Amino acid sequence: MSLDTIPETWEVAQRCADVPGSGPFLAVQDEGEGALCSLLGGSLPRAHLADAPREAVEALGDLVGRAMQMTGLNMNLAPTLDLPAVLPRASGGARDVAPVPSAPLEVTHRALAFVRGLTRHGVLPCARHFPAFAVGASERLQASPVVDRNMATLWREDLVPYRTLGNQLPVIQISHAVCKAYDYEFPRPASLSPSVVEGLLRLKLAYKGVAVADVSKAARSAGIGLAEAAVRALEAGCDLLMVPAEGKPVAAVLGALERASEFGKLPRERVEQALARVQSAKQGLSVPPKKPGEREVSRLADDFRKFWKQHGRFD
Repeated sequence: MSLDTIPETWEVAQRCADVPGSGPFLAVQDEGEGALCSLLGGSLPRAHLADAPREAVEALGDLVGRAMQMTGLNMNLAPTLDLPAVLPRASGGARDVAPVPSAPLEVTHRALAFVRGLTRHGVLPCARHFPAFAVGASERLQASPVVDRNMATLWREDLVPYRTLGNQLPVIQISHAVCKAYDYEFPRPASLSPSVVEGLLRLKLAYKGVAVADVSKAARSAGIGLAEAAVRALEAGCDLLMVPAEGKPVAAVLGALERASEFGKLPRERVEQALARVQSAKQGLSVPPKKPGEREVSRLADDFRKFWKQHGRFD
């Protein structure tokens, strides 16, 4: 990849935006160490971001938002609101991973700063992974991660960023981890759980934005097919589905959703509710500006390099 990719990406985004009807979400995942930041001269691992001054986090969000607007991208699958973990400790011979005590508020403040930077350029943030994700590195690698903290602990720790930021987050990605506190008897990924999406997110937290499910991860976690996972995610209350583009999964998912709607398994009201939330979120999308020239791209790259030089480490 090179900086020439930016004008090329803008051209693709412009063609997508010109499609009749509401424009699509054009998303990237970049919170400082994604492909876009790497293209522009560096990266900032999230572990460093957790220790960064809030002003630096907002500046990074501003730069990423500016780069996304320039390329025509309109949604960032960030910020990540998973709490960081300290080293495992022994507890009665069992492995135990504990979040940093001050993490909930620190994650909240830095997420808000990053969101301010993004939204300044008309880019939608998508916070993740609600309501919690396994904090240990080994658990993250599992196909079916499990969060076994109780409701009180989740409310006091993992849910603090969501409780605080609430509807300032237009889009939230639901975790594919199993939250035993809400689905103890019948374990299932949070993104397929009405207890989590409708009960906790919608009723308890009164969230009105878009809930996103990564269908492929949910399917692997639940041990079911992609099409079935898509139907279950919508039934659970998710509004937007992330589906792999390779092969024929999109056609399979659409077919399954049509059959579920036709036979009454997926009520029409639920589909219309999801569409209404998605359309509402799209009202805030950035309209791609004019095609960036070489000078604009070069200036953006220079600003990124200055940022990496100044904030590449937070020792």
